Amino acid sequence: MSFFFSLSEGLKNLRRVRGAAILAVLILSLAIATVGTAAVVGWNGQKFIKFLRSQFDLTVFVQLDTADDVVIQLAKDIGKIEGVRDLTYISPAQAARKFEKEFGENVMTILGTNPFPASFIVRVLPEFGTAVDASYIASRIANLKNIEEVRYRKSLLVIVDKYIKILIGAAMVVGFIVLFAAILISSYTIKLAIFAKRDLIWTMRLVGATDSFIRRPFVVEGMVEGLLAGIVAIGILEVAYRAAGFVLRGYLPLHRIEINNEIYLGMLLFGLFLGWFSSNISVRKYLREKM
Repeated sequence: MSFFFSLSEGLKNLRRVRGAAILAVLILSLAIATVGTAAVVGWNGQKFIKFLRSQFDLTVFVQLDTADDVVIQLAKDIGKIEGVRDLTYISPAQAARKFEKEFGENVMTILGTNPFPASFIVRVLPEFGTAVDASYIASRIANLKNIEEVRYRKSLLVIVDKYIKILIGAAMVVGFIVLFAAILISSYTIKLAIFAKRDLIWTMRLVGATDSFIRRPFVVEGMVEGLLAGIVAIGILEVAYRAAGFVLRGYLPLHRIEINNEIYLGMLLFGLFLGWFSSNISVRKYLREKM
């Protein structure tokens, strides 16, 4: 009985402040859509960064004239290092052929000998594609016997790590601002509903109604607003997603924009949370002030 009364009164409250409720839903939906967009960017950005890190490799040069059996053992030792995904062996003869293919000159004809050492292309696991982990792996390899040099794009990894931190920080700031604004907007609508029913609230308190009983219809109202805003926000994001996919389809050959269902579910739950949280705060504050 109490649940249906709260639901009925909550829906009536929405009708009483219809204009403000519609405005609140629209503004809340934009806020939720903004959060959803940030989630989509974060999700796809994380996947793209993982893709970039999966392409990262180190070039390991073996000392000249190292025996074949030693090179084989080096390959085994490198493969055992934590974070190494796989490696490819490049013999001196293969390196000479690659030089000739790229520069059109036979190094044996020019120098009379092959100056290229044996080498390995070492690929790391995506989760080890950070500047810190790459430095760790490079130092482990460099400490092995018969290793001449280890090369990798350290500066690129440092830049990627730097901008990841900047993006995470910016996303947290934007998320906090949007959350704060959304709570204020939802609270304002609830306050209008409370003001419209202030006489009834006073009467209910006189006859002994508990604060929780008085509060429930307004909480229902807030949650309905939040749920509707979440549904509208999903529609906004879906339209924007399809439009972006159409416009950018020729510009993203390596990475396709994706939205998973968890993001949509999160938007609905976020809307419900905003409605519940803001309505609870508003009603509790009003009841305390009027005691």
